[in-house]
Amino acid sequence: MEKCPNCGQELPATATEFCPHCGYQLTQAQPTSSKDEAPAGTASQNAATPDPAISTTAPVQPVTHASTAGQSGAVDSSADSSADSDKGYDEGSGVGSEAGSDREPTAPASADHAKEAAAAQEPDADEDDEYIDVQPSPTWAFIKAYCRSLNNSVIHPHLEAPTGNWDGLINLGLIAVFTSLALARFASKLVNLLMMNLNLMGLNLNLQLKSSLMGFWFILILVLLVFVIRVLALWAYQHLALRQTTSFLTAVNQLFMPISLAVYTSIVGFVLSLVITPSTFLAFLIVAPLILLDVAFVGSLWVNSQGQAGGQRFYLILITVVLTTVILGIVSRMLLGTMLQQSNIMNMMSHFMGN
Repeated sequence: MEKCPNCGQELPATATEFCPHCGYQLTQAQPTSSKDEAPAGTASQNAATPDPAISTTAPVQPVTHASTAGQSGAVDSSADSSADSDKGYDEGSGVGSEAGSDREPTAPASADHAKEAAAAQEPDADEDDEYIDVQPSPTWAFIKAYCRSLNNSVIHPHLEAPTGNWDGLINLGLIAVFTSLALARFASKLVNLLMMNLNLMGLNLNLQLKSSLMGFWFILILVLLVFVIRVLALWAYQHLALRQTTSFLTAVNQLFMPISLAVYTSIVGFVLSLVITPSTFLAFLIVAPLILLDVAFVGSLWVNSQGQAGGQRFYLILITVVLTTVILGIVSRMLLGTMLQQSNIMNMMSHFMGN
């Protein structure tokens, strides 16, 4: 008996078009020796027709539209059931679409928080302006640096001063101004006190100085000349006697930075000359910067002459000090004579002598 080429079951004697066991179409079954011998025109038909050798081991069940529809229905039913379960959960918990709508605005809220954080990180323009306003000016910074250097020089004076700053020149100017003010004020008080005592003695001169700062400009010029002559003497000593190449500013620093204490003494002397009567203590306090300058002058000459022999160093310094003192005496006498001629002291003295 004939057998079905698909399932191998015996076929009935009556001719049938399909196998009653597996439903295989018997009329289209054609035995093929090999897939390689199949013509190219029947490639699509052979692809649709299963191989008998394979079908004997694993029977191919025909796929029907019903099974496909059942699977798609199962997928749809599962989706519907999940949707129903979600809806039921929302209805049962009392948080349905309204709860979902409550959760949706969280995105804009987070965006607002991000904007606030970014704004907090950005620098405030007003704060920057205030910070810029509190920055010290270059002038104020220079004054602070000078005061710090001045205090250090007072505590630890040294003759080998730095050569690149202007502290020595500033000290020179401050000492000259305040010493001149103190001397002028002291001289004015002293002359007025003398006139008052003469009037008390019955002379009745009735003379008084017109200004409370007698000869301030002459005294200032005289003090500046004294300072400049000292600096020039030190500078000439370094160039001529020691053959050293130094600048004039270096000589100024070597003389006036070690005597930073003279800045404070000159200021104190001027303030006391305004409030107390002339006395020996006040006179000594006023001329203290000049004494400190002489000490710094001799000390600088000695320090700069370290390379010289002991005896030679001594005589070089002695000659320099003597020459400088002679020059200072000549200049001081000329300026004091001019100041006395310009003031009314000579008139007062001649009037006193005439009486």
